[in-house]
Amino acid sequence: MPNRPQNIAQKLFDEHKNGTQSSPLEGDFELISLKKAYDVQEFLNQMFHSNGRGEFVGHKVALTSKPIQELCGLDHPVFGAMFSSNLFTSPYALDLNDFHHPGLEFELAVEMGEDLPLGQEFTAETLRPYVSTIYPAFEIIEDRNADYSNLDVLTLAADNAWFGAAILGAATTLSDEFDIVDAKTRLQRNGEVVGESITGAALGNPLTSAAALANHLSSRSQQLKRDSKIITGSTLATLFPVSGDHFVYEIEGVGSVELKVS
Repeated sequence: MPNRPQNIAQKLFDEHKNGTQSSPLEGDFELISLKKAYDVQEFLNQMFHSNGRGEFVGHKVALTSKPIQELCGLDHPVFGAMFSSNLFTSPYALDLNDFHHPGLEFELAVEMGEDLPLGQEFTAETLRPYVSTIYPAFEIIEDRNADYSNLDVLTLAADNAWFGAAILGAATTLSDEFDIVDAKTRLQRNGEVVGESITGAALGNPLTSAAALANHLSSRSQQLKRDSKIITGSTLATLFPVSGDHFVYEIEGVGSVELKVS
């Protein structure tokens, strides 16, 4: 049966391998629900894991912007997995040839200090005591030259939410005093400030993103584990880097993360 999750995952895996342009899954491969999309994602991520992407080290949260959610007909984000081979530290040199069509996003990452208890619904406030560390972060999305005017959210979710890589700055302990909602962010591109925002631009609070992820995992009988890292959503619009670019993204009270592109 072509529409089995394993078969759909194999199709997506082959598209990545061949550099095929991303497009909505249709016909025998069409997805009928978000649940099935995540079933496909699990098979796809096992294929990625078995073919060199390394261990599962965390998660990404996508579609944290309200306008993007409205465009996709959703009122919640979608989620993907991160792998050890695609997690880097700042400063990082990005080779565009390592990706089909990378986009750059600007985020706050969090790290869990302990396993979350199962069967509990989390909010930003109840999740915060479990978070040990925060980082400034870049996410590299791999959209494979998708046509954004024809975006299918179920295909996006099945395709591991387009996770390509993440680059983390230095770790900072999440103190009780740190304002995780209103910390100022600033992006420089080639020495020029091209964007400013606040950390709360992602769903109003980065920990709201992380709590939504925890609840999603729990709904699938999975647990958010100690040391898992979560990139929580971009505070600025996605940019598409070109060779020679130099990006520095700063979060007030946290630090900065640096990327050079070749």
